[in-house]
Amino acid sequence: MAKKPKKRKAYRDQTFLISESKGQYRVFLILAVGSAAVVYLKTLCHTVSAADAGELITACFTLGIAHWPGYPLYVILGNLFINMFQGADPAYTVNLMSAFFGMLTVGFLYAVLYHFTRIPFLSASVALLFAWCDTFWSVSVIAEVYTLHTFFTAVILYLLTVWIERRSEWVLYVVPFLIGLACTNHQLSFLLVPLLIYTLFIFNPKEGFEKYISNGVMAAGLILLMIALFFSGWLKVAAIILVALVVGWIILQNNKQKLRYWLIASGCFVAGLLVYLYLPIRASMSPAHNWGNPSDIGTFLKAVIIPVGSQAPGGNMWIHLNYLFNPFPGFTGDIWPWTKGLWVYEFLSPVFFLFGLWGIYVSLKTGWRFARALVLYILLNIIVIVAITQPPSNQLFKIDAYYLQALLAFTIFIAVGVKEWLLLFGDVFKLKRYRVFGVMLIMIILAAPLILLSVNYKANDRSRDTLALDYSKTILSSVHEPARSILLVNSDDLFLLWYLEKVNGEIAPVYPLVPFPGMPGSGGDVWLGWYNHELAMEDAPRVLFSIPPDGKEWLTPEDALNEFIMLNAMEGKNIYLSSYGKWRVNIDINGIDFPIRPYNGVYKVFNEEDLLNKETITTESLSFWQEVFKQQDEQLVNFVDSPGRRDRDEFMISRYRDNLFSHANWASIYGMKNEAFEFCKICLQIDPYFIDGLDFMAHLLMEMGDMSKAESYITELLRIGDDFPGFHRAAADFYYTTGKFEKALIECKKAIELDPGDPEARKLLEKIEGKTD
Repeated sequence: MAKKPKKRKAYRDQTFLISESKGQYRVFLILAVGSAAVVYLKTLCHTVSAADAGELITACFTLGIAHWPGYPLYVILGNLFINMFQGADPAYTVNLMSAFFGMLTVGFLYAVLYHFTRIPFLSASVALLFAWCDTFWSVSVIAEVYTLHTFFTAVILYLLTVWIERRSEWVLYVVPFLIGLACTNHQLSFLLVPLLIYTLFIFNPKEGFEKYISNGVMAAGLILLMIALFFSGWLKVAAIILVALVVGWIILQNNKQKLRYWLIASGCFVAGLLVYLYLPIRASMSPAHNWGNPSDIGTFLKAVIIPVGSQAPGGNMWIHLNYLFNPFPGFTGDIWPWTKGLWVYEFLSPVFFLFGLWGIYVSLKTGWRFARALVLYILLNIIVIVAITQPPSNQLFKIDAYYLQALLAFTIFIAVGVKEWLLLFGDVFKLKRYRVFGVMLIMIILAAPLILLSVNYKANDRSRDTLALDYSKTILSSVHEPARSILLVNSDDLFLLWYLEKVNGEIAPVYPLVPFPGMPGSGGDVWLGWYNHELAMEDAPRVLFSIPPDGKEWLTPEDALNEFIMLNAMEGKNIYLSSYGKWRVNIDINGIDFPIRPYNGVYKVFNEEDLLNKETITTESLSFWQEVFKQQDEQLVNFVDSPGRRDRDEFMISRYRDNLFSHANWASIYGMKNEAFEFCKICLQIDPYFIDGLDFMAHLLMEMGDMSKAESYITELLRIGDDFPGFHRAAADFYYTTGKFEKALIECKKAIELDPGDPEARKLLEKIEGKTD
């Protein structure tokens, strides 16, 4: 009797990588969650940070209304955390809440990854890659809504895996409720609804429909994505078509999910959304922080349904798709100038990104049904977010935190892609027999998140970050006689001042204001017009509004600001603007009838009498800034040295820098060269790579006759801006002035080479050649 051929063992029998051991599962779960928690606590910001944090902390502390759509669940939980840790700094406590939900996200993500890989160490490693990727880590250590957002996404994905594995009916009712609840924290959670519906469809299809409809929906998603990328005007149309497809999926469900189920599931979803009732109920109680006052049904619906406007208009996305996919920015920066792609760089670019793409390919090829749902979910996120934000084509991930839930889903494919290669190695190298190779592979995979931890640690270490708090206090200390003053600011500055006023109780006499309701180009009506009206409706109005005469609209923003200043000056009030407020009022300063000059850490509307003492004012401002820099020196130097300066922090420090540079310019105009030098020196200490400051300092030193120092600034200027023809022309002029004609000739020729049409460079070349001849 012939021997039966030996049956080839499956991969999992040939390796010791896959494990069903509950002990191993728990050990690596504790390792993943514990490691993430330790790092988050170590790098947690201890106070308020820039951007939305000040406003969110204020809303949590006062149990008020945050900016639309209100984030009621986040505010309630934030207030709960503050009350749980009474005596602690409210800012620290709300930051701690972000770390807490970030840690839980990692735990549930680990459970999801283990469900699809059955490899505990791999699940822990990839979960930590997500934990320590730059975007997620950055929002886990400050007050932001995104870790709670990803927590719900991870929990819902985990429950769907439970349903796929055990077909537990209770899951199908809990998931819609959690989706509704998640929407009260962040409305992008609504995209989990089509994920749920599609998952139910592909696992319980009508006979003959699954293959065609499932693949058809996938193809439709890809086509709509391409439409969105090619034609920005079709973005919203693409989103509407996708919603229509979702309705189609419901209709094509088999009888297993009857109408009764959909009615109950819809009820569960609405039950989760009931948290939104917090907004009108709490607003009617007039809390200390009451954004937009959504106490009536119209304002409430507007707050929830139409919370934001779009960002910058979108362009042709296809032109700059390299922004998303280019993995080698160091080598291709000159060819493709916009090369930061979110997912490529989050996971040790480009290796794990490629593993993710491989995981998608293998998953779809092998017919893994849930993979189709996840891919569609990722595509849907990209289309909807681009439709909402409408970013410029070179900034596809303009608001990178929006993509975190899609990035979390993509993490599953990274784990699947790595697993496929591990099992292949296990088959080829017989890892069960030669375990040393398996141990080496395990060590390499476990080391990957440690490398990412090392790379991103300094950029995300906010434990000593007091920059935003120091900046806001600098603004306040710049305002004299606060009871008689109005400080014009814009959103970011206002959020920090709200925090100091309503949480720390520091600035009751100072009245932040966003100019002006109805003012052309201000955007005040969209976001903060309600705040202006709130101030005006108090028993003792805190501001006077610039009201157009006879009900007419202002022709220009300059008209509005001139009238505003005049009315408040008549009331004996001083008008100040923060740097950000000055930039964002959308005015031409030359069109203002009153002189606006830098004063301490702000800008002040001066009258002619004040300007008679301009030397005294300049000297006082210099003393102010020298003291500020002395107190904040360590914080500012640490910021300058940071390799990962974030946009929000870069913007914060640029307010210091530009204010100091304005001071230097005005001191120079007033003939106060020494003071101008000191202002510019502090400016360059804050930002050593500020090109305008280097150029100003070089010319100032030339005027002061210190040629050796001037040359050092010229050299630095050329090092940083070698491609700017104006810098080479300035260097040529400097060398010509100092009699170094050979160097002058080289720099002048370089300037003409970069800009052949520069008439000043050509005139200078003739003068230099006349000397060299």
